Amino acid sequence: MIRLLIVIAWFYVSCARGDGVHDHGRRTVSNPLWNETSLDKLRNDLLLNYDKFAKAVEGNVTEVGIGLTIVYVETDELNSTFTSSMWLKLSWKDPKLVWSSQDYNGIDSLKMADHEIWQPDIYLFNGANTGGEPIIRYGNPYALVQPDGSVVWVPPIKLTALCDFDMYYWPFDTQRCYLRFGSGSRSRADIRLVSKGVDFKTAIPIVQWTIACTDTIVEVTRAGYPDQFYHVLYNLTLTRKPSTTTTVATTVICCSACLVLAQRFLTFKTGRGLILRCLTSVVLCIFLVYFGTRVAPKRSAAPWIVSFLSACLFLHCITVIESVMVTCMSKLSNPKRVAWKVKGWLGGRFGRILLLDDCIVECERCVDSTDDQHGGKCAASHDWELCHIAIDRLLFLIYFLILALLILAYII
Repeated sequence: MIRLLIVIAWFYVSCARGDGVHDHGRRTVSNPLWNETSLDKLRNDLLLNYDKFAKAVEGNVTEVGIGLTIVYVETDELNSTFTSSMWLKLSWKDPKLVWSSQDYNGIDSLKMADHEIWQPDIYLFNGANTGGEPIIRYGNPYALVQPDGSVVWVPPIKLTALCDFDMYYWPFDTQRCYLRFGSGSRSRADIRLVSKGVDFKTAIPIVQWTIACTDTIVEVTRAGYPDQFYHVLYNLTLTRKPSTTTTVATTVICCSACLVLAQRFLTFKTGRGLILRCLTSVVLCIFLVYFGTRVAPKRSAAPWIVSFLSACLFLHCITVIESVMVTCMSKLSNPKRVAWKVKGWLGGRFGRILLLDDCIVECERCVDSTDDQHGGKCAASHDWELCHIAIDRLLFLIYFLILALLILAYII
């Protein structure tokens, strides 16, 4: 009985396996799970025992080409950074990915996922976050492999790099920034970087900047590493285009200078002139605070426009102080007369240079029209008024010279 059960079990197993079962003298062959193509066979052969963590050429220098295709550039002057969206083109040769096209039905290129093969560890060494950050790509771009082992990988990336913005000549400034790429752990004995240039053909037009770029290869020594490393340095030259900001800045500069100079011709017979000068001081303070907080970066010297507005505010404060002092002297109940030597200067050649002839005649006419009881007080008041006019016109010449020198220093 046991033997019979064993024979029956063996028969069912043989039928299920299909081995040794013949149909009219022909052997039945099971269908394969998939139809293996030449591409499948090529991928299996290349990736069999492939170690993506081992360098492509051990013991020899691997030449890695690096190129940029810039799409867009955005600057942040306050934080001294700029952000660039680009395509990073990396190319190298991997002898472990070589095949003959004739052996694989004429396949002359192969797309492989970036996580399947070895890649050079390229870092941006002037990154805004850590100063040396790995290249972070968007999506999962494939690498294109040729039969001779040439690999081209073009990932889209977005980088934020540090830049020492010099805002002194804002808004007519030219900035020089750079991108420094290099291997994170491989010295020049392992990897030699070769620049493939920068392409701006697909760049989105930037309203604010005109961009030019040059590249160079440098050798650097890092702390803690005995060997030198190859770095690719891309120097970006950004020239600011004329825009609404340029018009606003030019208008503010011209208006501030005119306000400071025009105050010198305001009379102070009433309090309106003093009030107007105080309002001008408030306007200059608003301009200074706005441009000081919106234009001046954290790592750079003050822009010229901030220095110019500071000078205008300082000069205008002198004007307000002088007006208050002269007004107080003229409004005293018993004002003191101006010294005779000063009156002699004002009535002489110095007064004619300051164009005070008409003012002197008007003051004398006003004094003659008053009675003797109030003549002394009126004469003292008009003397101080004449002195105030002379100081205003003298300061006008000094202020004009100072502002002109500031503008010349900016132009030169």
